[in-house]
Amino acid sequence: MDKIAIISNNKDIYMLDIGGNVGWYPSLLGRYGYSILSFEAFERNYYVEKKNVCHLYNNSNIIIITKGLGEKEKICHYFSHKNNEGNGMVICDDKDFLNNSMLKKIFIKESEVEITTLNSFIPYLSNKNIALIKLDVEGQELKILEGGAKLITQYHVPFIVLEFSPSYLKEVGSEPKKLIQFFIENGYKISIEGFLNNKYLTYDELLAKTGFQIIIF
Repeated sequence: MDKIAIISNNKDIYMLDIGGNVGWYPSLLGRYGYSILSFEAFERNYYVEKKNVCHLYNNSNIIIITKGLGEKEKICHYFSHKNNEGNGMVICDDKDFLNNSMLKKIFIKESEVEITTLNSFIPYLSNKNIALIKLDVEGQELKILEGGAKLITQYHVPFIVLEFSPSYLKEVGSEPKKLIQFFIENGYKISIEGFLNNKYLTYDELLAKTGFQIIIF
């Protein structure tokens, strides 16, 4: 509990919100004075997120970036869900999409997306204290972490919250077990029950509980 109190009273603490969508996390945490760097690749969501943040709070401590993140700089494509236009996924190889009949039934191509790396923000974050990274990127988690490995290790980011979906990971060419190995190799432990518990999971235990949001620390 003391750890949470210290963080919530320190306005120099940064959160990286990767997959900002319409700004739920910045809107929630902005009221506590956190400084937030939010990444939202889909332009339509960006405008909604910006309006939400501006309407609810003084957003001087919240920056929204309209770029996607990945393992390297490139141009990819954003596909939105046919029944939920605010939800979608980034595909960097059209062949992967065209060969996947399930994806074609669910998603439609919206726009091109500029992809950069999390490591490229090291100069901006060089004097910042990063306490939390949140990832909700429909299968791109491993690629983003690979493009941000230097930042994560250099700043010893203590907490990472993400959605673990083996099916989405496989759809974009990532191996679910490699995502978990990334955290284990960098000294993290895996839990689905919050930051302050001591009930940690192995990969097999986690796989049996897919669909849950997991917390890495």
